[in-house]
This record gives sequence, C-alpha cells and structure tokens, in this order.
Amino acid sequence: MDVNAPSRLSFAKVRASAAQVGNDLEPYQLYSAYRIEKDPLGGTMANIDNVLYNDKVRSELIKSYELGLEMRFFDSRFGVDFAWYRTNATNQLIRLGMDPCQRLRC
Repeated sequence: MDVNAPSRLSFAKVRASAAQVGNDLEPYQLYSAYRIEKDPLGGTMANIDNVLYNDKVRSELIKSYELGLEMRFFDSRFGVDFAWYRTNATNQLIRLGMDPCQRLRC
C-alpha cells in the first residue's frame, strides 16, 4: 500500500495487544483438611491444617491490554515511542497467614 507521508517521517508503527490469563489453586486446596499426627505419648490426634480453605473460591482472571505508537523522524535521528497498558486482576488469590486464635478457636 502506497501512503503519501511527510518527508520528515522515516518510520511509523501502531501496535495493540490483548491477553487473558487464568490462575487457580494447587490441587486439593478447596476444602480444609486435618493432619493426623502422633502426640508425645504415642496417641493419635487430628489437627486442622495451617490454612483454612473456602469452597466459594473462584479462579483468578488477569486481563491485559496495550496500545502503542512508535515514530521516527529525520532519517531516524529523532524518535518517539509511546505505550499505554492496563492490567486488571479479578478474584485474586492471595495466601495470608492465619491468626492462631482463629485456627485454634480460642
């Protein structure tokens, strides 16, 4: 395609991209679990795990968008490169430490 551009303009490029990525929990992390252990006297005991899980957790979704413009002028002696991007994460999965009283039901 032949375009009549000003002689000052050496190069011009417009770019765009969109991406969507999912992330989920590791296997077996939707429900709280108990650990079976032995006490110091050899008896069997069950302790709740260090993490309380929730069955209402949904997969994390990350959406990213980018628009860009690159221009060079005067036989590529002067150039401008501009980029705009946006990233949104929904249902973000964050591992937080638990209050010991919450875990032990104090």
